[in-house]
Amino acid sequence: MKVAVYTGTRNLYSDMVPAAKSLLLHSDVEKIYFLIEDDDFPIELPKEIECINVSGQTYFSPDGVNSQNRFTYMAMMRAALAKVFPELDMILALDDDTIVEQDISDIWDLPMGNKVLSAVRESQRLDEYMNTGVALYNLKVLRDSGLVDMIIQDLNVVKSQLPEQDCFNRLCRGLIHHMPSEYNATVYTPRTANPKIIHYAGVKKWGNFPGVNKYRDIPFADIAKLRKKKITVKGGTKYVIHACNDRLWYVNDYLIPSMMEQGIAKKQIKVWLDKDGVGNLESCMRCFKTMWQYDSGTSGTWHLQDDVIISSDFREKTEKNDEGIVCGFSCVELDGILTNMVGTIPVENLWFSFPCIRIPDYIAYECAMWFYDWVIPKDLYREIRKEGKHDDMLFRFFVTIIHPEQTTTNLRPSIVEHVDYLIGGSKINQQRKKIRKALHWAEPELITELEKKLAVSANGQATAL
Repeated sequence: MKVAVYTGTRNLYSDMVPAAKSLLLHSDVEKIYFLIEDDDFPIELPKEIECINVSGQTYFSPDGVNSQNRFTYMAMMRAALAKVFPELDMILALDDDTIVEQDISDIWDLPMGNKVLSAVRESQRLDEYMNTGVALYNLKVLRDSGLVDMIIQDLNVVKSQLPEQDCFNRLCRGLIHHMPSEYNATVYTPRTANPKIIHYAGVKKWGNFPGVNKYRDIPFADIAKLRKKKITVKGGTKYVIHACNDRLWYVNDYLIPSMMEQGIAKKQIKVWLDKDGVGNLESCMRCFKTMWQYDSGTSGTWHLQDDVIISSDFREKTEKNDEGIVCGFSCVELDGILTNMVGTIPVENLWFSFPCIRIPDYIAYECAMWFYDWVIPKDLYREIRKEGKHDDMLFRFFVTIIHPEQTTTNLRPSIVEHVDYLIGGSKINQQRKKIRKALHWAEPELITELEKKLAVSANGQATAL
């Protein structure tokens, strides 16, 4: 049976709800327990969630050495789960400041063997110190080995900075299975390009983040419906083309057909048209706001501008690089132009190039809500914008501050190239002819072919040039 547990004092009740909703939506968990300090929970819960009042517990004395610091007995209750649930062999425990963003149904199947728990190692520590904010506990081994009694006793006599976590690391060294970091993405754990569980450990006011509030706003009834439907986006990777009216002809007549020629289905492609003429930034944020969908079967979307040509291996590259933030269009150090690093790198080392970028849907949604709820009301747009392109500079500022745990992938050579100087609009990208020779666009013949097609179209229809 797949079971999970959250623990919380009264001040954390409201945060347990969005955490549990995200778990229900993105896993096949069968039962969730809330360990609380009251007989009744102030919010109506579905049948999958059961509350247990543990205020009368006798495992941890209110006068114990760890009961007087910022952590209450409730945080230490996870050390006694083998006692609280004598009928269970396994349980997944999550902190209340966690949000599940992708399907984690396989987390209960991690190959733990006879290890007492599975957790992610903290990257900033030289020793094998594990972060138990997300931990899969082998309750049977804890009981059979007698470790649960030793751990409870230790917590009552040894003072620690992080009581339950420090205790497991101290007494269970060598008995902990290494959980992949994608299940516990924090500022403390190794960076991952594909975070499945976002853990806001060490982040102030995390409860107000858009990534948390979006789950507050979904009724439990809708969660139940969506779990039953289990709708997925069939046909593979998703693509959104951001277009303005003046370039829609190019998108429909050339860009989309070139994508379909590589086997990308029409239903995988969505054109986001700036119908109101609000410009790149506002239109981009409007699109981002719609990216997070309850029934989405894919975790991210490739975003393309309306003035690009795609490489001959575009589909292959986009389907292969389908995790985290991926830039398919990059700069190069040429005549003083700053180069990007190549490969999988920290977010602060990448310039986010919007002609072609894959963004996890939850990050796109969070960026949009941050823009509308924080940037616009506080009139910080000019301060963040400074100079340069509005949308990529804003996104860079957002993701490096809000999601420093992310990693990014920078593809080289680029899988798209600008052709705006051919289809109308800016002429600035004619200067990229030198850059193409520097292996940032490896197929100049594709542009030559496009030039011929556009010339024929212009002669025949007078619409292209």
